[in-house]
Amino acid sequence: MRLTARQKFVEAFTLHQPISRVQMAEITGLSKGAVSVISRELIEQGAVKEYATLGPANGQFGRPSVLLELAPESAFFVGVCIIQGAPLLLVLTDLLGNVIREQRLPLPGTPEQVAQVIRDQLPALRGDLPPGKVRGIGLALSGAVDHLTGICLHSANLGWQDVPIAALVEEATGLPTWLENDAHAIAISERFFGRSRSTENFSVVTVGYSIGCAHFVGGELYRGYHGGAGEIAHLTVQPGGERCRCGKRGCLDTLAAHSALERHAREAGLGPLTVRELDDLAEQGDRQALALLTTAGEALGLALAHIVQINRPEQLLILDEVSGERSVYQQAMRAALEDNILPRFRRDLNLVLHQEAPNFRARGAASVASRAHLLGLTGTPTSLDAPDSGVLR
Repeated sequence: MRLTARQKFVEAFTLHQPISRVQMAEITGLSKGAVSVISRELIEQGAVKEYATLGPANGQFGRPSVLLELAPESAFFVGVCIIQGAPLLLVLTDLLGNVIREQRLPLPGTPEQVAQVIRDQLPALRGDLPPGKVRGIGLALSGAVDHLTGICLHSANLGWQDVPIAALVEEATGLPTWLENDAHAIAISERFFGRSRSTENFSVVTVGYSIGCAHFVGGELYRGYHGGAGEIAHLTVQPGGERCRCGKRGCLDTLAAHSALERHAREAGLGPLTVRELDDLAEQGDRQALALLTTAGEALGLALAHIVQINRPEQLLILDEVSGERSVYQQAMRAALEDNILPRFRRDLNLVLHQEAPNFRARGAASVASRAHLLGLTGTPTSLDAPDSGVLR
């Protein structure tokens, strides 16, 4: 019950700050006593500061209101993105997810080596900050994870199976460590610190080496059974098509992921091209490049249409590491999406296409650690038998 109250407080706080204690009680339904206790804990922790306004809040009469707001520099967090086909990316952020500095390193070969590299890079990331200012580490990777125990259950990209990566990092660094699927981490970041702060029902789709997806439903991250919700990379979009690394045929990843596009470009004799170079070639009128990008974009658009039809999100965030809104790939995606959803859904869907900085997954991982810190969580649980309700806790 205490965690539930604190969760309500923290989630309302990140959405509505600065906010008075009275307003917090009204928004959350918590008693004034509970609001006072939790706010005092957060102030003592240093995460929250208070200040008096010059006049009563909201134009009301009476004494000046005391407002609460987060103290961004009260704590710092390390976010780590572990993705096959990309460097190991580490960022240091403040409490609100603002990136202070970052590092890129070759991806180590084993989980144990990943943990050691993170440990070795902490001094450089921390810089002149006192050691106690860095309060936790968030890990984001592509694959099925158990966020409660910090175990990577399976990652086809990394070749990991039942790897207790959060415990390995926590043991190596001595810092509380949390693990999330990369798309889930990004969705958490967007909900509490980003573009979806005022949206309770939204879906995030990440496009890069692979394709990821996560959903917030009713203001909570929907995980599905054993955290398996959102695996659109392995939706069958081409029955009997190319074999995917997961073992199935015709998965979305085999057509629409950047790794697939680059491989198809080589197989078509276009040479070793990045997705951006492939798009430039298509803009110049190359028919093979245009066909590859159109096929990929249409496959992704069809998958997104299924998400809209099933979940009916208020907002659909498409976060692409390379392709901008005007790219052939994104234009084909948008057309296929709009052609395959009900007209009434098309009219009020808030579709956001955004070309992201390369550090957005690591930034999302740091936000997971920041939010856990605000909730008063202590790091990787030791019990392997914790139940999973399907929603974020």
